[in-house]
Amino acid sequence: MSKPHHGYYPLFSGRNPFKNLFNPKICSVCSPEDRILRTTFELSLASRLQKLNRNGSVGEDFLSFDWMITAMESLCETHKAIQTLITELEFPVTDWDKRWVELYFDESVKLLDICNGFSSELSQLDRSRLLLKYAICVLNKKNVLDEQTKTSLCEWKTTRQDKKKNLETSSSILQELAGSLALAKVKNSSKGDVLMRAMYGVKAHTVFICTIFAVILSGKPDLFLNLTLPTAPVTFLWLDAFEKLQVNVSRQIQARCLASSMILKELHLVDQSISKLTDLITEPNTVSDFGENVVRFTDGVDSLSNQVGDFFGILLAGRDALIFSLRALLIGKN
Repeated sequence: MSKPHHGYYPLFSGRNPFKNLFNPKICSVCSPEDRILRTTFELSLASRLQKLNRNGSVGEDFLSFDWMITAMESLCETHKAIQTLITELEFPVTDWDKRWVELYFDESVKLLDICNGFSSELSQLDRSRLLLKYAICVLNKKNVLDEQTKTSLCEWKTTRQDKKKNLETSSSILQELAGSLALAKVKNSSKGDVLMRAMYGVKAHTVFICTIFAVILSGKPDLFLNLTLPTAPVTFLWLDAFEKLQVNVSRQIQARCLASSMILKELHLVDQSISKLTDLITEPNTVSDFGENVVRFTDGVDSLSNQVGDFFGILLAGRDALIFSLRALLIGKN
């Protein structure tokens, strides 16, 4: 289990992140202005990762809807941040290497496919609310479940462990993205160096969070990808926060799998309640607990679905902006 952290702890373990502003090993091609933009971007990414670590570690709730919603919000912020960075760099697409444009379009399509996989699974979870709410209605009237409802609930529990093709497809795409996670080499371009470092951070953040989503929604811990990022000769201001978060999430996944077949906290609680109801375990709060757990579960599905939709929209907006710039370039040439 991950150890809880209380209060604030420093982002960089006593190190001064601003010393890298003047480190010749990692800043040789950067102008002072671009260096500041790069450092600001990396510090912001580090802060978001630390926030995710604190939110999950304190309550041991990395594997909950609340944490997943916060994680998706952080992804949206990171993808918005790189669009802002491109604007502040004053680095138009006309100055980009052709390979960067091709890479962006290729990987953004893959991320859209991953979002579709998540949305599909969340839709499946959403459809289960009818059965769960029907069970609540039955309990409110009779305080006991009829045999047909018990059978339906047990079947629902069983189907939660079935293979999920959409998530398996998303996981395969994530493996491809993880395998191609590398910092592009840039020669004689201060702005290009800043952009490639930022895109590397965005990709690491995105692949990591989406991998956790695939594990939680599928209930299959073997889909977890442990990303090994380089520590030399290039260093990143967000790397320490990333590694700590990855270790803590991995530990919690392992611990949850030992305790339940349901990795998602809210599903685990609903599963426990159903077991008590169908096994005729009479406890004073069994019925009320079931109702509360169902509400948390259904609310979580709604909120996370909205966040995934927001992320999908941000990805589309980024692609549209780049396409618009390329069209403007072609029109200008003609």
